[in-house]
Amino acid sequence: ETPASMASGSTSHTIGPASRLVGVVVAAVVATQGAALSAVRLHGSMGSRSPLVNWYLLEQKVDFVDAPPRPSNHPFGQVPYLVDGAVEVFESGAILLYLADKYAATAQTAEDRAKVAKWVVWANASLDPICFVENERGGVVGTRLDQPGRTVAVLDDLLAQNDWLVDDAFSVADVAVGAYLNYVPL
Repeated sequence: ETPASMASGSTSHTIGPASRLVGVVVAAVVATQGAALSAVRLHGSMGSRSPLVNWYLLEQKVDFVDAPPRPSNHPFGQVPYLVDGAVEVFESGAILLYLADKYAATAQTAEDRAKVAKWVVWANASLDPICFVENERGGVVGTRLDQPGRTVAVLDDLLAQNDWLVDDAFSVADVAVGAYLNYVPL
């Protein structure tokens, strides 16, 4: 068999053992490339919100490939950006909610999804500006977590009473909120 015939599935009986080995290697490379193309791909960088998506993918044991930030189809050229087959999702919160819908055993009903969605949206909309004070160019220059405030106190009380934010179990809500708290420059 030739490398091309092995990769395509056709056979020829005129090639020796060394060529068969080359054919096996080529077939393995073709199979690996096909698997990489069909796997979940996360375009991102360490300086973006990509690590929180990585965390959730790892917790859900989803096979994925870390892809470079560019090129991606994000309409604004930002990361993170997720590709899962024909599905393309941008914005960390939207990506987390999509992944929870697809891979989490707990996201079975609209009511279940609402329990976690409110925390994911709250983390992106309300917790982010408390955790990260940015300058006019978007660079992080500080945090407001060290300042007294009702929001931080309420979150503190909730987490003092419960290990997890939703239904006494780890969920995408914990990743969304926990990731912000983990990266705060204190």
